[in-house]
Amino acid sequence: MATLTPFNTLDDSGESILDLVAGLSAAVDLSNDFFNDGNLILFVNNGDAAPHTITIESQPDPFGRGGGVVGDMAVVIAAGDLAMISLLNPAMWNGGGKVTTTLSALTSMTLGLVRLRKLR
Repeated sequence: MATLTPFNTLDDSGESILDLVAGLSAAVDLSNDFFNDGNLILFVNNGDAAPHTITIESQPDPFGRGGGVVGDMAVVIAAGDLAMISLLNPAMWNGGGKVTTTLSALTSMTLGLVRLRKLR
């Protein structure tokens, strides 16, 4: 399993905006995880000629909703498309502080995890 590391939308001076496509990295494992504080956006780019799916594993919330395959979210990404999966609520998606995802294929898939930052 590969652990994704977020990058910021702005640099520390607040003057340079992120080049999103340049920030994406080739998927190296079908299973990926990342520490989630609820302020992250996951981008998945499918450069392949066929559609692929990313599945985000759900966790039961404090009231017992979700969790297991029934609550998982599957996002189909069409050939050549970029998907944005944003602001996953930690109560529903974190297991041990992390979100776990699974890709249906590695071919031409790139991933990027972006941390939202406010302008100063």
